[in-house]
Amino acid sequence: MSIRLILLSLVVLGPCLAGCRPSYPTGSVKQTIARICEDEYGVKVEVKEAGRTIGTLIVVKNMLLSDLSLSDQVLKKIEDVMLTVSRITLSSEGSYEFFVIAILDPDTGIQVSFVRYIKDIRRLITDDISRNDYFQRLLIETEVRQPGKSGRPPSYQLKEYKLRDFLARQISERIQLQLQLNLVSRRIFQIEGIEGGYYTGENSRTRFKDQGVFRVTVRFHPEAPPFESMGTPEIRKNFTHMLRRTARTVIKRYGFTAFEGMEIVDGAGEQMAYFDRQAFNQDSMNTLMELIRSIKQK
Repeated sequence: MSIRLILLSLVVLGPCLAGCRPSYPTGSVKQTIARICEDEYGVKVEVKEAGRTIGTLIVVKNMLLSDLSLSDQVLKKIEDVMLTVSRITLSSEGSYEFFVIAILDPDTGIQVSFVRYIKDIRRLITDDISRNDYFQRLLIETEVRQPGKSGRPPSYQLKEYKLRDFLARQISERIQLQLQLNLVSRRIFQIEGIEGGYYTGENSRTRFKDQGVFRVTVRFHPEAPPFESMGTPEIRKNFTHMLRRTARTVIKRYGFTAFEGMEIVDGAGEQMAYFDRQAFNQDSMNTLMELIRSIKQK
């Protein structure tokens, strides 16, 4: 079962959620989530808040199957908790921006977290975004945590999510998806991974304290030649513009404006390209097909 498929039930709940009125006082949200999860679904959760982020932790032993996928039983727990948190945060007096559903295997220390921007749920309900786009906006993070004292499960450490950092992760995931489909560019540039981040301060070229740049780090194979010697100048230009277009699509969909540009660097931090706000927002024909065409003309 696909992780994203279990979220289809949110579409079914749309009419119900759309009619919600603030009914959960801010001070009772954590207790309400824990109570409903246990009473209605038999799932015990630990609930925490960090700023405008609310998160739940489900502890399940042997949560991974032999192929390292999540079992149907575990997926059902995630779905039940996600529906509960969605329902309560949408009808809460609190101004939450993100919620996190984390599931932890105490024996292996593997933790998988599902991060959702709450406004995306409202936009889905009002048909402001498509279902496919909604599913793609889900952020999935994996980490391995060390057990606590006396072999107890590690304590739940919830971090506050900010939209700028959420978008940076979205950008890196969308780029990686494009590169998985584009074997030609992966072979030419010998790419091993993509990381996204949002940086402020002098190192990010920013002129304002509250604005920075989105930075995409491209990690090449250790034996790959320097980027400036890969392919032709036209191929390299089309490659960086393809990354820019992907980032532009993500940021434009969220209407985010608190940034000055986008920087593309290699694993050593060497700059490969920089686009200021004007260049970043320019329409361009540097699409995937344009990149392939330039490669054929080499």
